[in-house]
Amino acid sequence: MRGGNIDKMVMHTKELMSLHSFSALLGTRRSAILGQQERSEVSFKMRVSGHPCKQADGLLPVSATLAIFDELSTFGFIAEDKTSRPGVSVALDTELVSPIRAGDDVLVRTDVTKIGRSLGYCDCSLYSLGGALLARGSHIKYLPMGSVWDFIGKKSV
Repeated sequence: MRGGNIDKMVMHTKELMSLHSFSALLGTRRSAILGQQERSEVSFKMRVSGHPCKQADGLLPVSATLAIFDELSTFGFIAEDKTSRPGVSVALDTELVSPIRAGDDVLVRTDVTKIGRSLGYCDCSLYSLGGALLARGSHIKYLPMGSVWDFIGKKSV
């Protein structure tokens, strides 16, 4: 990871996740963050919550998959960017490859492929713990947050 120690990045991301009640709704837990030293990848292990799977078939809808990718890729951007900018989503895309059911244990990988001055790009994938691809997506964020953010957002790691 650019600019720091992987353990400090994981701690920083866990602190941010504890502030978001949306994480509880989706079933993402602070204890499930796995830091990856390789490239700019951050992985999250989670159990799919039953709350968003209220449809008759009990499957996770595309909208909930998008919400998971949005939530977790934002933490990838925060961890990777030198000033921890969360940004604003410009484009978020997903493709379901296989059905995802409530209670499934999954691994979400976010890989920040590029961070520029204005835009950041991230690839997302959701796998079963057995390694089968369940969903994939991409996320583009507009990152400028203003001069105040640049001042307060500087990492100490």
